[in-house]
Amino acid sequence: ADEMLLGSRLAHVFPQELYAPAFANLTNPLIGYARLNNVPVLSNLYLGIAPYTLDQLLIVSTHGSEPFLDEYEDPQIRAHVQRGWPHGMPHVATGLSPFDANLLCMFAGWGVERAAREISLMFEHS
Repeated sequence: ADEMLLGSRLAHVFPQELYAPAFANLTNPLIGYARLNNVPVLSNLYLGIAPYTLDQLLIVSTHGSEPFLDEYEDPQIRAHVQRGWPHGMPHVATGLSPFDANLLCMFAGWGVERAAREISLMFEHS
């Protein structure tokens, strides 16, 4: 898992020291997003990227969240959530059930809504 979080060497574009604080925010159920400022983008010959700096970067988590599931009153929702959701779900290439696909979309939307204030602030200062 750590190798996946650090990115493969071929896809590496951000300084490694940014991962720990970003990951802490992304996996904190009370936060669920990471906002970074003045982010160096590293040169990557494989991807054809020249170095530059991002003024702002916002990453919204897809790490499972009990607060998201708690918003559903219908006990059938939680009863159908796969063990390890969303990371324990079948790979997209093998196909998601309509329930899994819809729940994942709802979760992504919920995450963006939670980060709405930060998103608004980013556009105010751009």
